[in-house]
Amino acid sequence: MKISSVTLAALLLPVVTLTAGNYGDVIEELLSDPNDAGPSLLVDGDLVVGDETAPSHSIDTVLYGGLSVIGNPTLNVVVFGEYTSEASNGMPEGDGRRLVWHTGKSAFRVGKVFDGSWDNSEIGDFSIGMGRNVKATAYNTFAVGEDARATDLRAIAIGNAAWATGDRSIALGTLAKAEGPKAFALFGSEANAPGDGQTTGYSIAMGLNSEARNSHVIALGHNNYAGGLASFAINEDTIATGSYLFASGSGTNANAYASFAIGQYNVGGFSSTSGDTAWDDADPLFEIGIGDDDQNRANALTIYKDGKAEFSGAVMMTQAQGDIDMGTYGN
Repeated sequence: MKISSVTLAALLLPVVTLTAGNYGDVIEELLSDPNDAGPSLLVDGDLVVGDETAPSHSIDTVLYGGLSVIGNPTLNVVVFGEYTSEASNGMPEGDGRRLVWHTGKSAFRVGKVFDGSWDNSEIGDFSIGMGRNVKATAYNTFAVGEDARATDLRAIAIGNAAWATGDRSIALGTLAKAEGPKAFALFGSEANAPGDGQTTGYSIAMGLNSEARNSHVIALGHNNYAGGLASFAINEDTIATGSYLFASGSGTNANAYASFAIGQYNVGGFSSTSGDTAWDDADPLFEIGIGDDDQNRANALTIYKDGKAEFSGAVMMTQAQGDIDMGTYGN
């Protein structure tokens, strides 16, 4: 019997019949590993060798350098003390199928592993890993599925190849990746908040190929990209690359600082080198796109930050509205 590296209050051994001459032999056999030459249970560095004489009465106490053995000739034998196995980690190494409770780290693993992901050095304290070749390597992590990875503090990864590699990040679904601190990725998406891990994070990506690549950003839908600080890209093929942006529709680009783009295939862009992170009166504030594709972009309406507005076509009204002073002109 091997006991993993842990301090116990007592060890209850199976029922045995003790007679004069075999008491020590029985104890030694019960505490031995059949593959080792002697007992595998250590107490303060000394092997348990047993007693050569059976108890003279029903309850007896035998001391072995701090080990207390209490026995009854026909009942159970109880061993009290600190028990340490010869194994240093209490976890089987290598490939194979496992159902393991790691007592030293209060960690649980069940499933199959084939790349050393469940070796002792890869087990996080208070972690849970279930499935095929999952990794939960950091403190209080949770990984379930196939090739799921939860590798930073309190990260959660659930699904096929779902990776949660940021502090307190969550990745749910196939190929979901939450790479930054407090990032959230759902269903085949990627959320990333690069930086120092303190001033960046809190990104959300949901949907196939949607990416949230900065701090406090959201990308929702199909193939959307939110790369600017506190930006939002939603629907399909939308891009928000500057700070404090909103892009919605199909193929829309919001690039200028604090701008808003809707419709499809708007013009986008900004006029100065810092136009994506600073206010510039010449840049668009609001765009309604009516383009056909990425090579043929157009706006129905553009409102600029200086208050001017530009229409691509005629402004039509069914009847005159209000009183408009046209001024006085020559003869």
